[in-house]
This record gives sequence, structure tokens and C-alpha cells, in this order.
Amino acid sequence: MIHPQQPMFDTLLRFSQHVQVIDECWYWDGEPSADGSYRMNVPKNGGGRTTMTPKRYSYLFMRGHLTGTDQIRTTCGHRNCVNPGHLERF
Repeated sequence: MIHPQQPMFDTLLRFSQHVQVIDECWYWDGEPSADGSYRMNVPKNGGGRTTMTPKRYSYLFMRGHLTGTDQIRTTCGHRNCVNPGHLERF
């Protein structure tokens, strides 16, 4: 039997495998989708999966709740940074 938290841990592991830490920034180095954006699959509460940006995942996992209309941007000026300390919602 799979532990109920296993999908969350698997997702965190996949996320961390695509992060390169340089100085204070955490750079996402995953492959971009066809439109040039970065996306990752994450488990949904209650089952199933959804996609979101690595920035959104990092913010949600480390800092908490977002509404469906909240967007995430970096405060450090590096487009691919996913360090939750460098992310803010707007």
C-alpha cells in the first residue's frame, strides 16, 4: 500500500532534481514546453494530477495558499529562479 503522502514526496523529489542552486537563487533547469513556458505535473488533493509552473509549486509548497487568480513573480530579477524566498504573489 502506498503511503498517502507518497505522491507529494515524489513530486518534491522530481522538483529538486531540476533545481540548480547558485548563490541565493534556485534556478529551474527543466525542459520548457512547446510554448516556451515551464510546467510540471503535481498531484491534486483527492486524486488525479494537474500542471503548474515550478514557481507556483515552489511558492505553494514552501509558503502556502494561492488563489486561482494569483500569479507569481521573482523579486531577484532572475526569470528562472524558484527560490520561495525570492517569489511573491500578485
